[in-house]
Amino acid sequence: MVKAVRQLDSGVSSELVAREYGVSRTTLYNWKSIYSGMDASQVKRLKELKEENRKLKQMYSDLALDNQILRDAYRERLSIIDTHTIVSNTYNSISYDSG
Repeated sequence: MVKAVRQLDSGVSSELVAREYGVSRTTLYNWKSIYSGMDASQVKRLKELKEENRKLKQMYSDLALDNQILRDAYRERLSIIDTHTIVSNTYNSISYDSG
């Protein structure tokens, strides 16, 4: 990509460069907008950062889902406890009233 962008910058026809790399001229100009002025090591670092960012987003997504599952389970547990308490209190008040 860097080499293709450098060829474009040096004045080689975009049609020739696109044909040489087997990409469309649109792709070539997208590369130019992203990678213009970068050397190969900077492009490599950019790719590494993008991959790391993708992994972090996936980790966040997984943790957010886990958090939601735990919240739902907690709410369900509270609902069960509340229902049990209501039933228990009702039973206790009935047995004391009749005794």
